[in-house]
Amino acid sequence: MLLAAFLLVVFLALLWLLWQLLKVVAWLAWNGCAALGAAIVWTLCFLFRMLDRLLIGRQGVEVR
Repeated sequence: MLLAAFLLVVFLALLWLLWQLLKVVAWLAWNGCAALGAAIVWTLCFLFRMLDRLLIGRQGVEVR
């Protein structure tokens, strides 16, 4: 039960951070700095993809 509560808190914290990032990107786009906001989003997507490859690896069928 304690682990479930901890994971819920971590999930909510990550959700809150994502919301804050979305507000920053929207503010940048509103003020004419859409390229900077897009660069932030692209960088985060790249980092999440690299983290996914590190933690999970390449699973599935490989085409040779």
